[in-house]
Amino acid sequence: MTEKDCFANNGSCNECVKTFDCFFCNANRVCWRYRGTGITNFLPPPAQCSNNNWQIGQCSINGLTLIILIPVASSLLIIGLTCGLYFCCCRSSYRKLWIQENERHESELARRRHNAELRHFNRQTRRELILDKYRNAPNI
Repeated sequence: MTEKDCFANNGSCNECVKTFDCFFCNANRVCWRYRGTGITNFLPPPAQCSNNNWQIGQCSINGLTLIILIPVASSLLIIGLTCGLYFCCCRSSYRKLWIQENERHESELARRRHNAELRHFNRQTRRELILDKYRNAPNI
């Protein structure tokens, strides 16, 4: 792809962005070859297109907006998926542990209530035996 191939599409954004290596500058309606290399040199130089009013790959969204929008949207998507996985998978296992702990606690309470009722019954029986013993005893 040469610079001349991009210049052949001057004046039409749709024709310019169909070519993979070209971007269209709306300020001066010129199609340029995109030379974005590396992390520090991904914007077109101001000499080619002023006001950051350029399109790449499509004509509806400004190129600078697209460069900002794609990482933000993908970050939000990754955060959303991570949160969704956490709430679906991890929280359900915590909920199962909580249910098991609650069941163990309920069975412990039931066992203690049963033992308390047995002790109450035994005390009541001994009390009645003592009352019967002294009720029926002859007065001296």
